Amino acid sequence: MAEAGARPWARSDEKHEAIVRAAREVFLSNGYLGTNMDLIASRSGVSKQTVYTHFGNKEALFLEIVGSMTGDAGDLVHHDRAELGEDENLEAYLVAFA
Repeated sequence: MAEAGARPWARSDEKHEAIVRAAREVFLSNGYLGTNMDLIASRSGVSKQTVYTHFGNKEALFLEIVGSMTGDAGDLVHHDRAELGEDENLEAYLVAFA
């Protein structure tokens, strides 16, 4: 019986995150063509079937990774930047921002 208050999907969330972390590492080190689902499954500690259950195919998993990485970068550019002060040097600000 499940523990009181436990989320039944928590283990699935953990597997999903493990797959994403492993896939990011494998895609970055091996490239798209050099990556296969067997290696991702092995690195994430789940079965290949679990990887396919969560993502359907290699392309969907790759798109998830690229989307999350570009989303994180976009957040940094649009939301997590310091404001330019009135007395601040514009050139120095732009160099630091870049």
